[in-house]
Amino acid sequence: MKNSAQIAGFAGTLALVALLAAPLAARPPLKEVPEVFERVLTGAIVNEIFTRCDRIAPRRLKATLFVIGTVNYARNLGYSMDDIEALRADPTQAQRLEAAVDAYLRRNGVRKDRPETYCALGFAEIENKSLIGSFLKRLR
Repeated sequence: MKNSAQIAGFAGTLALVALLAAPLAARPPLKEVPEVFERVLTGAIVNEIFTRCDRIAPRRLKATLFVIGTVNYARNLGYSMDDIEALRADPTQAQRLEAAVDAYLRRNGVRKDRPETYCALGFAEIENKSLIGSFLKRLR
């Protein structure tokens, strides 16, 4: 027969395992993690600005490190590379991202038929030292 100290120790171990496993079981789908979406949105806005404005270039190393940081953030939350790839390849999430990028650009005065408005936004982001601006550099 086991003594009460062994049983209490085993019960404590089970409680700890249950406590540690609970966040994993309750983890929302990666697409519902706001911090991940905001980081992906930032990258998409940066991409939209520098691809549409020939007077702005990306800070590629900084952007690459940001992407790696985003992947590491998701991995530290317990998501697998398969989860991350599934989010990246999800057409519904691509549409959601595109709508969010378009809304941000419109709110900030960008008009798709006027390329100079992308430059104006990019220059403003750089001048304001925003997160988006930190990934952009003005070309001479």
